[in-house]
Amino acid sequence: MNNKKETLIINISLILNFIVACIKLLTGLLFNFSSLIADSFQSFADFITDIISKMANLLSKKRATKKYPFGYGMIEYIVNLIIGITLFALALFIFIRSFSVHEVEINYYLYIILLIIIVLKFIVVRMLINNGKKLKSNILLTSAKESNADLISTIIVFIISFILLFQDKLYYLKYIDVVGSMIISLLIFKIAFTIIIENIHSLLGENDNNEEIIENLNKILKKYSDISEFKNKLIKNGNYYILYLSLQLKNDNITVKKLIELERKVKKDIKNHIPKIKFINFDITNF
Repeated sequence: MNNKKETLIINISLILNFIVACIKLLTGLLFNFSSLIADSFQSFADFITDIISKMANLLSKKRATKKYPFGYGMIEYIVNLIIGITLFALALFIFIRSFSVHEVEINYYLYIILLIIIVLKFIVVRMLINNGKKLKSNILLTSAKESNADLISTIIVFIISFILLFQDKLYYLKYIDVVGSMIISLLIFKIAFTIIIENIHSLLGENDNNEEIIENLNKILKKYSDISEFKNKLIKNGNYYILYLSLQLKNDNITVKKLIELERKVKKDIKNHIPKIKFINFDITNF
């Protein structure tokens, strides 16, 4: 059910982002508005990354195989890294293009269109954030960051359009369109950098401090009287987690049979109570 809902949200986001991108580009060209044209490029990138996210969403759900015993969850992070690099390249293109100066034609139709765009983007952002948190979907939350950046940049464009009303009175205000394009590019740079860093950390297998899972894990392990101490390392792998579990036992002379039985019970208990943990590497050690 969650997978179907995640796919539905991605599809809705895909359609709305394409509509918004087209409206922005056509409006930007119609009014000769460089900031809005730059903003439209970001929306088209948002649309393209949604398509990539949809493909990654399908691939990451594939079952584990002998070749890939931990499944295909890391595809999410690879795709998100590609998204970050794409946004970085887009930001560079917008920044270079922003040095072109044009006179913008302003009228009330432009404001109506911009308000419609802002409302549509706000709907997309809230939908992605709410469902991303509810479904604990890394892809939806990453898409939400992109859409939120797109929303903020459109609000910046809206503010710039108001300032441009006074360009006839103050000559230097015509350069505000150039400044707006630069601000949008810097905003995209920031989002791209965040996405790249976060997903590099995930690909390197750094700990995921999911407090809810760690708390539940501690409760389960404390039930076993044979275990005196334990350490764990939790790594997110797409929609699931890999757990590296080290245990210290109270009785050093425990038999192999009892040790195997304890391992079986602990693994079964964890998987039953924390379904997000699909893979467990078990180790008995002295700390």
